Amino acid sequence: SAPSAWWRARNLARRLRRGGFRVAHLFFNDTSILLPPFLRLSGIKVVIARRDMGFWYTGGQLRVLRVVRRAVDRVVANSRAVARRVCEAEGYSPNRVVVHYNGLLGNPEEAPPREVDPGHPVVGLVANVRPVKRVQDAVRAFALVAERHPSAELRIVGGGDTGPLAGLAGELGVGDRVVFTGRVSDATAEVHRFTVAMLTSESEGLSNAIIEYMQAGVPVICTDTGGNPELVADGETGFLAPVGNVDTMARRLGELLEDAELCRAMGERGRTRIHQLCDHAQMVRAHESLYNELASEKAGTEGGRPAVKRS
Repeated sequence: SAPSAWWRARNLARRLRRGGFRVAHLFFNDTSILLPPFLRLSGIKVVIARRDMGFWYTGGQLRVLRVVRRAVDRVVANSRAVARRVCEAEGYSPNRVVVHYNGLLGNPEEAPPREVDPGHPVVGLVANVRPVKRVQDAVRAFALVAERHPSAELRIVGGGDTGPLAGLAGELGVGDRVVFTGRVSDATAEVHRFTVAMLTSESEGLSNAIIEYMQAGVPVICTDTGGNPELVADGETGFLAPVGNVDTMARRLGELLEDAELCRAMGERGRTRIHQLCDHAQMVRAHESLYNELASEKAGTEGGRPAVKRS
């Protein structure tokens, strides 16, 4: 119930204060609604995370979020698109929102070789099957190029109800060439088999699937939404298409399947770009700097201990 949740939130804030915590970073949407006022009253600086375009917003939540923002010191968004959305929807001023791209571990020089079979192209998509992912668009785009590429398959990696998608593939005559792996514990091995990777979502904050595609050196076809164009440079590391524009997706897919050198070049440029943009050490330093800045504001510049010390 709401009263018991408020009581627990109050007690948690007090325990954190007694434990010497000076900055709290809240990642889940529910906690960013409930906890900030209690943390602020306990003298703790509040950082919240925003990692999507707000598909979960309701009118009631937005009204509460606009009130709660007064107790929030900074918002960390994982893309410029998410930062703009937070300012528009929740009423934050831009100077209270910072962008830290997701950090990517690994050295591009140490990446394992891809397992691509030139005689059997694999068009891949990693996403749980949900309406927001619009996986049916990938099936339709694949069906439009399937006749010209009889050895290609579409491989959909992710959990969810795939029955309607299997039915659609059957209706379009590609039922035996669309593979559903279901949920997997680690999609890396699957991604390394892809010749071309797709993401057809109608909403994305900063897609981890695209990051994984690019890390593996796979050229990407994705929708021009949210943070996607911040990752994929159209015509350089892959192609962007308007949400729901299956014809454009199919045309770009055909271009890549017909040009192995284009696939290779786009994939290599993508690998370089993603390791520059999503450098893990850079992300850690950015968070440390933010926490120390807020801790210093709270404690004053004299005698304030850093919130984070590097060993």
